[in-house]
Amino acid sequence: MNVNFDGETNQEMASSLPASLFLLSVVFWEFVAAADPVTVKAKVGGGVILPCKTAGDKAIVQAEWSRPDRTLAPVLLYKNRKVDHHQLATYKGRTSLLNVQKGDLSLVLKRVVSRDAGKYECRVKLGESLPDLEEEEEEEEGETGGVISLIGRARGRVLKSDPISIVILTVEEQIYIKATTGLDVTLPCRVPANNPIQVVEWSRAGLGSKFVLLFKDGMMDKDQQHPSFKDRVELLDSNMKGGDVSIVLKKVHARDSGQFECRVIQMAPANELRRNVYLYIAPLPVPEQANIKVTTGLDVTLPCSDPDYNPIQVVQWSRPSLGPKFVLLFKDGMIDEDEQHPSFKGRVELLDFDMKDGDVSMILKKVQASDAGIFECRVIQMAHGEELRRRVYLDVVEPFPAWVIVVAVLLSLCLTVSSVLVYKNRHHFTPASWGQEEDEDDESDEYGEYDEYDDMKMDSHD
Repeated sequence: MNVNFDGETNQEMASSLPASLFLLSVVFWEFVAAADPVTVKAKVGGGVILPCKTAGDKAIVQAEWSRPDRTLAPVLLYKNRKVDHHQLATYKGRTSLLNVQKGDLSLVLKRVVSRDAGKYECRVKLGESLPDLEEEEEEEEGETGGVISLIGRARGRVLKSDPISIVILTVEEQIYIKATTGLDVTLPCRVPANNPIQVVEWSRAGLGSKFVLLFKDGMMDKDQQHPSFKDRVELLDSNMKGGDVSIVLKKVHARDSGQFECRVIQMAPANELRRNVYLYIAPLPVPEQANIKVTTGLDVTLPCSDPDYNPIQVVQWSRPSLGPKFVLLFKDGMIDEDEQHPSFKGRVELLDFDMKDGDVSMILKKVQASDAGIFECRVIQMAHGEELRRRVYLDVVEPFPAWVIVVAVLLSLCLTVSSVLVYKNRHHFTPASWGQEEDEDDESDEYGEYDEYDDMKMDSHD
């Protein structure tokens, strides 16, 4: 009995198998089994990739990224060989798939925000494309108050299969610190106080293998410190009481802007902690432009300097009217004459080619009337690509014509001679009067002495 039953059962199964295979060959779509959750970390403001890949060479009919806690619409929906526009409003313009053609359905998420943290599920339907089903759209208020289109009659998730990838996204909050150029600032970082600290690393992008500050084996490792931070960084508390590993950054400048990372390794139990601090340096007010006055035909120095210790990579002296060409361009350790405007060839040079103390002033020779106007100095330094800009206004004046100078000299001589003549006339200092006055003086003296002698004789007779 059992044997017959089993035989019948086997026959039924055998007869139903071709039908099932035929159905699968027509429909030819399948879902892949779910995977274990994967944790991915992201930073506020940055980008992140949530992994999801298919196995095999079968075509991707549909793919969907969704969040269990956001049921109104998918995070991203791929269908009909393109990304569908129906999605949660908060993700519009921030999502894409990595490489659908190669079976990589990883979600690229840009401009991460705090509320992006959570659980993400990736679902896929493989096989040949099916005719599009008629869809109805509903409108409902989204999370941001906008209108969200819901796909089909089934609100929220489109694919009902198990996810092939589950990703837990954690978003690291950043601390934002604002500082003013030239002042000191504290970048905060704290770890649990009940565990001895073994290593403290403060780092930032662009420093290579060097650090802003490195503390290990109970002391500072200055050999591993980047030159741009030497003598400018110290721990707020050298004893790190209470797990405080904050640092003090002295005399901040514009190139210090950016993200700093604090990494701490503790001993027992082994623990590693990371914190991100974003430092924003408030720019100083734009300095007044230098005004220089010069006469045509002379040489003039246009001042520009950046008194910093970082090596200078590029110096650009330019004018708005020159288009893509420069007054002077210094890069790769030399002057680039190919990029120099013809009107300045052979007429400009750096005041100090070695640019000591950041002096990139420029000498302009044989100034012309057309040189009047604004010159801009732009300096790019190597350390972080930071740049400095200065403006110089050149006022060019024409010299006096030669005939004007001759006339002025002649007039001056005439005035001088006239003054002398007037002075002599007032005091009778003419040559003729000099001789006459001398004769009169001699005669008067002679008669004066005689009269005095006669008077004395007359007095004696009396």
